[in-house]
Amino acid sequence: MTNNNHPTDGRKTGQSHRPDSDREFLAHLERLTGRQIRSRQDISDYIGELSTRASEKQSKRQHLKNVLLIALLIVAAAQYYFIDIQLQILSQPTLTVFVPVKAGSPGPYLGG
Repeated sequence: MTNNNHPTDGRKTGQSHRPDSDREFLAHLERLTGRQIRSRQDISDYIGELSTRASEKQSKRQHLKNVLLIALLIVAAAQYYFIDIQLQILSQPTLTVFVPVKAGSPGPYLGG
């Protein structure tokens, strides 16, 4: 259960919810942004700066994503090549060789 006697927006208890005056709103905006706002152009400049920061962050994220996808593509191509070579080796026909051995001979030299 919430306690309505302690408002969270800084107003005194018992005040009705009324819109802030222009000066209060401007002071609040200046506190949030950490800038002096004296004109509409100041606000436009701040919004433009925020947009630039957001687009730079988006650009870095997109670059990282592209690099990761290229690396994964290289790994996938290498894996495909390795598996293809292994299948070619395994599909070679087998060749069974019988070596005749005379009775009483020590057998083929196996190098030991």
